[in-house]
Amino acid sequence: MKTESLVPTSVVGSLMNESQALLQLQEADIAILRVKKRLDSLPIKAALIKERTKRNEIEVKASQIEVLRAQGEEQAEKFQDEDAELADKIAQCQKSIDDTKDFRVITSVTRDMEGHIKRREKIEFDMGLLADRLGKIEDLAAQAAKKTKQCNDRDAELIAEYRKAGIAGQAEIDAALGRREEAAALISREHLDSYDRIRKVKGGIGATKLEGNCCSVCRIEYHDSQLSQLQTGPDISTCPICHRLIVVRGA
Repeated sequence: MKTESLVPTSVVGSLMNESQALLQLQEADIAILRVKKRLDSLPIKAALIKERTKRNEIEVKASQIEVLRAQGEEQAEKFQDEDAELADKIAQCQKSIDDTKDFRVITSVTRDMEGHIKRREKIEFDMGLLADRLGKIEDLAAQAAKKTKQCNDRDAELIAEYRKAGIAGQAEIDAALGRREEAAALISREHLDSYDRIRKVKGGIGATKLEGNCCSVCRIEYHDSQLSQLQTGPDISTCPICHRLIVVRGA
């Protein structure tokens, strides 16, 4: 909603005094705050945050899948190494059998060879199960990659929309910063420091003006003595109620 300017239209294009400059400074800062608040409340931003949260969750799951795949591949490699060793042992056993006619040696070696063969059969069975498991892990990894791409594509779309809205908002901010810089050059260092300090603890409002017998921000009517003290004091004073800088005259 458009609000009435703190600085009279007649001031535009003319040399401002300090009172007018202080109010223009405040008006510029309010304009900047409103634009930033508007940008922060854009539905696009909420959608972007939601999409990135979703993507982060997918990336966590993808990392877990990669760990499972690495573990499976490591186990498969161990099975292959052990199978190769067993194949060598079986070949050695067979050679020992072929090279001897001692029945006791043949019996002992045959027993060892049968153990190696059974172990190879178990490894073959386990490798089949592992291959099925790795296949499912690959499917999950592909699904995670697909979902991640979808999130990245949506993220890029939302960023483009947000930047488009941000360009218009930034133009408003830049214009307000120009007015702020113009006003700040006309304000004393004492008042400028006080204003900046006050607005940080007063919700961005560091300056106000006297309207009738009250402050234009806190709207609490002054006692006669408070009003008299303001009216007989400097053009820029301090509100005795909210303690903001208050323009008494000169605006």
